[in-house]
Amino acid sequence: MQILHFRAAGVSVIIECPSDALPAILHWGPDLGVLDDESLAHLAAELRPRPDMTVDVPVRTPLVPEARTGWMGMPGLSGHHQGQNWSPAFTSVTYRQTGQTLTATARDEHARLTLTIIIELDHSGLLRARADLRNQHELPYTLDTLNLAFPVPGTPTELLDQAGRWAKERIPQRRPLTVGTHLRENRRGRTGADAATVLLAGTSDLGFQRGEAWGLHVGFSGNHRHYAERTSTGRIMLGGGELLLPGEIILPTGETYRTPWLYATYGRGLDQAARRFHDHLRARP
Repeated sequence: MQILHFRAAGVSVIIECPSDALPAILHWGPDLGVLDDESLAHLAAELRPRPDMTVDVPVRTPLVPEARTGWMGMPGLSGHHQGQNWSPAFTSVTYRQTGQTLTATARDEHARLTLTIIIELDHSGLLRARADLRNQHELPYTLDTLNLAFPVPGTPTELLDQAGRWAKERIPQRRPLTVGTHLRENRRGRTGADAATVLLAGTSDLGFQRGEAWGLHVGFSGNHRHYAERTSTGRIMLGGGELLLPGEIILPTGETYRTPWLYATYGRGLDQAARRFHDHLRARP
């Protein structure tokens, strides 16, 4: 099994890349320094999930969470072939790495679906990912949801996002991070004054220059969703994607759907978390 370690601007991302399952992030947060292969393997073994009294084996949570692994939270992919193949199993996966960009191509031979995930860490320490889903089945595939989710390490206890209305937009709102799902949906067809913008999970002492924050932004101006989820076992995820309306995406044979980019930032304080977005945007041609 290949284990990758991406580093930039004080951020480390460790990605587990098995050949029979989708890639999973084991660590996303502060820089862990230079790690040789042996040290990385030992660290990955410590970071992998432990049995949590739900199923007989530890439940991995890949970038597109799958029900077939025993994951009981929000599914990453939801859809069907006229009522069939509603729980795909992507068990044949190949990887290609270019610099700090990883491309994983996974296939479900029975459902005849191909899922391609791209994840990259740029110079600013901003992590981003997107996915493509291709239908190669003779039946059309009705796509209800394709979300990506990022695991949040450490002990965040609060959520911070934004709300508001016309002439009073971008109002921060803060609340405890409890078991369950905090869901923010934008159904205006465009980004509104009440949009979440960036959904952050943070430590109790989070401020502009203190505490730790993990944030997610869906890079899409149409209908979209952000969510934060905490399971009963303590697993915390930040996820999101395009908000698809019923019947909006039906893939004929050979057609592909692509998600928007999801941008994930980690910072020691809100200023550093925001600065990663600024540095990313300023570096564009």
